[in-house]
Amino acid sequence: MALLKEPGYQTVLNGRPLVYAFCGGTFPFDRFNEFLAAVGKEGLNPYCVYMGWNPATDFKSVSKMGFGAVSAYAKPGDQETFTGLVASVENDYWRKAAEAEAPYVPLVTTGWDKRPRQDHPVSWEKDHAYHTQKVFPSRATPEEISSHLESAITFVKSNPRICEANAIIIYAWNEYDEGGWLAPTRGPDGEPDTRRLDAIRKVLRPDHRSANQ
Repeated sequence: MALLKEPGYQTVLNGRPLVYAFCGGTFPFDRFNEFLAAVGKEGLNPYCVYMGWNPATDFKSVSKMGFGAVSAYAKPGDQETFTGLVASVENDYWRKAAEAEAPYVPLVTTGWDKRPRQDHPVSWEKDHAYHTQKVFPSRATPEEISSHLESAITFVKSNPRICEANAIIIYAWNEYDEGGWLAPTRGPDGEPDTRRLDAIRKVLRPDHRSANQ
């Protein structure tokens, strides 16, 4: 409750706290109902987004459960290029959500390469199919990510009926061993590599000028 009340918490639709709910297995609707009851007692009206895997059908299942929209945590892929992964996101997620007229928050991907987890397995993904996957999308360039983001912004503007929250979610800040990240890393020279953040800043804040310019 305290987090949702913080002044800097992300809100949409005239002050509604934006809440994403994701579960890798069976979604705990009973627990989610407890959350809704608790925030209701606090006078909060969060805009809850269900993070599933099929926006075209997910909303039919969760619209009566307290969710205002659907989205996705990520998009697995076995394409050879990041461009191919982007095409699958825009076709399988964005386009199908629009066709189904499902309230939607578009996902923007920054990659999907789980080879680090093949080398160093995590306990909660022991039997996942990616352990035998041979091909993963190529590493995204900053320009490819920013182009994908521009397309998402255009999609939101072109579909105000389903994108009522006027929001986009980017996968991810620091999922390094799943292949997607925006967080600065260190370049070969040992200095912070902020190129991915710089690229999306040019899209989100095109008039921004750094202190060095």
